[in-house]
Amino acid sequence: MKIMPLNFLLGEHLRPWQQHTVQYAMDMGFMLYSAGASLAATTCIMPPHWQYALEKSLFKRRPAPPCKALVFQSGAPEAGAVVVDVTGHAAESPVEHKGRELKPFFDGSFDAATLSAVVAAGDMPTIGWAMRQTHDSPWRIVNSAGIAVREPLAQQAAIRLCGERLQQLLARGVEKIDSLNPALLPLFTPVSKIMRVSYVRLAIRQLRQKIAVMALKVFFRLNHWEIALSKRTAIPGDAVWTRLKTPLSHFEADPFLWEQDGKAYVFFEMAVYGGGSAVIAYRRLHENGAVDAPVVALRRPYHLSYPQLFEHEGSTYMLPENRGGALEIYRAEAFPDSWTLVHSFFPGVNAADSTLYNDGQRWWLFTSIATGSVPNWDELYLFYADSPFGAWTAHPQNPVKGTAAGARMSGNIFIKDGVRIRPGQDCRGDYGKQVLFFSIDVLNPEEYRESAMPKPSSLADCAITTGKKARWHTFNQSKNFQVIDYRHLKLRKIRLIPKKRRGA
Repeated sequence: MKIMPLNFLLGEHLRPWQQHTVQYAMDMGFMLYSAGASLAATTCIMPPHWQYALEKSLFKRRPAPPCKALVFQSGAPEAGAVVVDVTGHAAESPVEHKGRELKPFFDGSFDAATLSAVVAAGDMPTIGWAMRQTHDSPWRIVNSAGIAVREPLAQQAAIRLCGERLQQLLARGVEKIDSLNPALLPLFTPVSKIMRVSYVRLAIRQLRQKIAVMALKVFFRLNHWEIALSKRTAIPGDAVWTRLKTPLSHFEADPFLWEQDGKAYVFFEMAVYGGGSAVIAYRRLHENGAVDAPVVALRRPYHLSYPQLFEHEGSTYMLPENRGGALEIYRAEAFPDSWTLVHSFFPGVNAADSTLYNDGQRWWLFTSIATGSVPNWDELYLFYADSPFGAWTAHPQNPVKGTAAGARMSGNIFIKDGVRIRPGQDCRGDYGKQVLFFSIDVLNPEEYRESAMPKPSSLADCAITTGKKARWHTFNQSKNFQVIDYRHLKLRKIRLIPKKRRGA
């Protein structure tokens, strides 16, 4: 037996000791090494334990766990095995091997210091695995992902998250590695330049952000969501948006439009600050521009949001996102106030913004699924069935999209000029940054392909969605209306003179 630094072997299947090795290598060794490598690559002399203490105090993060040594079997790699090198640097693998080799990459580089530099800069890290057949073969990309980082300035939290996603990508790659045709995989040419990060500048940014947030909380309600509505017009860019302002007591988000029996409604998530779980509410829309006050349509013991509505066999249904542990479909018994649970599926799956679409041949379910502690912001999964009640078949390309730039759904799929358009959330650097639009080019049980497209002209002059600090993450339209939500700072009511108590 001998100790080797973060290198391990994989045969055709992961054995129990290899799974144990993967877990420790990816969750502990690699993530600590990448942080240390980025630190050593700078001229900054801040010790790692100072950085951990700083992040713990600013973001309430636990210090990183100690690195554990990995014990491997001695001897040369067995025939047909794959060498997986997670040392986190660009040097050649210390294992003598003439066969296939897998290596993680970070924004075009094999050096893990690049990961810390990209995260510290507030950009979206792009990570993945590259493979070569022999020592003299070119590197090719097996899979990759653009990671949505919750708190870009919290370095160790971001590195742990990227390490967990790398572990997931490795498991997916190993499952299909023998069926891959290397000639069809994209070439990977690693860059030689190493990105560097100054932890002094990062610490200053962390401290400045924390102070700014503390100051803003005194005067504003942060992350306050409201809805904006407009009538659909045939003239591009001629939409007039009306903001449905909400009080400081609650926010409204995830709007969906529905027109029935000559009446129009907007359904949405409504959450009272400090008042428990969010509910599904609706507002009645009138032709003269008037909008009724919100009315609760569906309340459950757990959080509800993203109320997608659809019609099937003459009945109206709702598929809201929920935190009850499964996807649930409700039927309108007396629209719009009375809903009954009629179907539950995917138990134990943490799915977000699930959206049904019927192309006339079959039903499609677009959803984002959280795996482990990685948020469901940057992967899109696809399933299909003959009816909205299943049975669902997973698409062979799952996840069909793996990037924070538009993977998570932002509303119904709609058709414009014969093109199917999918709205997706841009979560690069922040949740719900904006809505991106993609044309669905191929959609069948064997293949899914889409391409980016410009924002619809009806949103071109919407002042709510423009500007560096603007945030919006839902877009929907019906026959006569279109709707978005937007996030902004809501000014608090500050009393300079305390209100007198009665009886004083």
